[in-house]
Amino acid sequence: QRLHANPIQEDFTAMLDRLSRNEQRALLELLVHLAKSDGTIAEVEREVLGMYADLVDVAPEEIEGDYTLEDLVPQFVSPASRVIAIQELFRLSHLDGWFGESEQSEILEVGAMMGVPMELLQKIELWVLDGLNWVQRGEDLLDEAEEVVA
Repeated sequence: QRLHANPIQEDFTAMLDRLSRNEQRALLELLVHLAKSDGTIAEVEREVLGMYADLVDVAPEEIEGDYTLEDLVPQFVSPASRVIAIQELFRLSHLDGWFGESEQSEILEVGAMMGVPMELLQKIELWVLDGLNWVQRGEDLLDEAEEVVA
């Protein structure tokens, strides 16, 4: 058993397995596009993008970040790949603790371009928030255990 495993990386890996190599690369570029949308890339976003680049076996310097949504969105063909892309966008946008207007409008635009109804977008966001909260509660419990368990 592993304590303090990296659930973000495990989740990435599980979802990556459902995407084609082309979709993986497009998702990485889409995440970079989102991270740049508010004008600054937060440290946690840099870390996640680097981890993601490692998982898809792409050197961080190979990431262009120059593609438009019109270039990237059509790369996601199946409904599952579209949901995974939106889920990862929501996750990245919430990790730094600040879900800005530019990130929100970017995700809404991606969702509209992918034909994902607003109701499903809201469910995907709740799924992401539930997952992030679950991970945080687990980390808090492990921290508490360090203090109270003999």
